[in-house]
Amino acid sequence: EGLTALPELCGLVALMKLRISDCHGLTALPKMRGLVALETLEVSKSFGLKALPELSGLVALTTLKVSSCWGLKTLPELSSLVALTALEITDCHGIDGAVPDLSNLLALETLRIRHCNFLTALPELSGLVSLATLEITRCKGLTALPGLSSLVALKTLHIECNDNDIESPV
Repeated sequence: EGLTALPELCGLVALMKLRISDCHGLTALPKMRGLVALETLEVSKSFGLKALPELSGLVALTTLKVSSCWGLKTLPELSSLVALTALEITDCHGIDGAVPDLSNLLALETLRIRHCNFLTALPELSGLVSLATLEITRCKGLTALPGLSSLVALKTLHIECNDNDIESPV
C-alpha cells in the first residue's frame, strides 16, 4: 500500500500548494495548522483516507479539491475558510450525511459536488453572494436542493440527476 503516514507539515510557512495523490495506505493527514501561505489543497485517489484534518488555520486557502477518497466519511468544518473561492468534492462515495455549513464563504465562486452517492443534503446556499458556478451531479442520495433564487452572481448552473428526482424550491 506504500506510504501510511505523512510527516508533520506545521513548519512549512511558505508552502502555497499541497497535492496528495494515489496514497492508498494513508488513513489520516497530518495537522495543517501553521500553513499560513497555503492557497491550494488537493487530495485525490487516497482510498484509505477516513477524514481530513481541521482546516480552520488555512487563512490563505482559495482552492480545496477532494476527489476519489472513497473512505472519507465526513468533511471538516469549512466556515472559517473565508478566502476560499473554489470547493470541489468528487467521487467521495463514503461521505454520509450533509455538506457542512458554507454560509461564511462569501468569496466562494465555484462549488462542484459530483458523484457522492451517500450525500443526503446540501447546506443553505443563500449567503454565497459570489457564487458564479454551481455543479451538482449524480449524487444518488440527494433528493432536494436548497433554494437558488438568492444566488444573484450565479452564471453557470449544472444539475445532473440519476434515478432519483431532485427538487429545488425557488
